Amino acid sequence: MPSSAKRPGSPAGRGALVSRTSSTSPPSHRIQAKGMLHCSQQTLPIQVLIDSGADDNFIDSELVKLHNLRVYLVTPKKVLAIDGKLFEHVTHKTL
Repeated sequence: MPSSAKRPGSPAGRGALVSRTSSTSPPSHRIQAKGMLHCSQQTLPIQVLIDSGADDNFIDSELVKLHNLRVYLVTPKKVLAIDGKLFEHVTHKTL
């Protein structure tokens, strides 16, 4: 694995980075669980994708739009796949 593909650790913080969900692998190859998203005045049942190698928390941009979740601009962040290839550019974070 290239040394630039994974940072040694990420600081804990509030909010989730807003990204698009990838549908490249079949659902059987993903670890998912049922979860609850608590935001503002609502609690939403959601499917949660568990990625033990992720450096941060991510939320699907369509879910953000659908439920009018509040976001703010952040310094663009490159999200790299395990092989070091660019997966996504993240530009927003939830409050």
